[in-house]
Amino acid sequence: MHVRRGYTGDIAGLIEVVDLAKETKAPLFVVHITHNAMGKVSEWLEIIDDANDGGANIATETLSYAAGGTSISADVFRNRDWQGMFDITYEDVQWVTTGEWLTEETWNKYASEQPGGAVNHHYVKEDWIETALKWPRMMVATDALPAVDLRVKTNPNVAGTFSRVLGHYVRDTGLLTLSDALARMSLHQAQWLSQSSSSFDKKGRIQLGADADIVIFDPIKVQANAAYGDPYQPPSGIPYVVVAGQIVVKNSVVVAGVYPGKRILGDTK
Repeated sequence: MHVRRGYTGDIAGLIEVVDLAKETKAPLFVVHITHNAMGKVSEWLEIIDDANDGGANIATETLSYAAGGTSISADVFRNRDWQGMFDITYEDVQWVTTGEWLTEETWNKYASEQPGGAVNHHYVKEDWIETALKWPRMMVATDALPAVDLRVKTNPNVAGTFSRVLGHYVRDTGLLTLSDALARMSLHQAQWLSQSSSSFDKKGRIQLGADADIVIFDPIKVQANAAYGDPYQPPSGIPYVVVAGQIVVKNSVVVAGVYPGKRILGDTK
């Protein structure tokens, strides 16, 4: 669930869904906790911990890129006090197509002339992400925005999320161990989704009988190259990707015409 957003990390929206999770006993996945909790991420995680200690089943994730990305016509921009809620102003927002930093004048121009255009709004602080990543069961997500045409730019998380974790948070800063980071990008997600489909019992791990979905990378060289304004640059240090036993990336180049991936449906009851 996207939690109902308040001002600068107000916990009211989180309390609302946590209470529902406790009442219904339904599993609850809170998306983008860093981008919603903002400077109160520790308080949000404490609330989730307390609920889980009481028998709830709640998980969450964070992004590894700091800027939020959405349409300039999103409800939060059209109908709400977005500057107060995000604690930013026009100059903290980029027009995705050109990478330019906006002013009130250019904001109004684009909102009027190109209401379907995208913006990256820079409001997340690095220490918020680090706090989230230290939480024992934190997952890492891409929040991959629509990327159906390479001529249409988007947020760099679409191509750089996981390589940024491996390069920045594992190798460069040492915030995470390699095994811990890998679990946050694969195993934890598979274990969570196993609640709805037993197919995920064979995902997110390398062992006999598991699906052969494997990313081969060099921990010394891996790094994200995707950037704001240039979001589709492939990462360095990932020479091979295998899906269902078939090579889909070879020598860091996507293999054309090979699509072994399949939809995974929930188990029938």
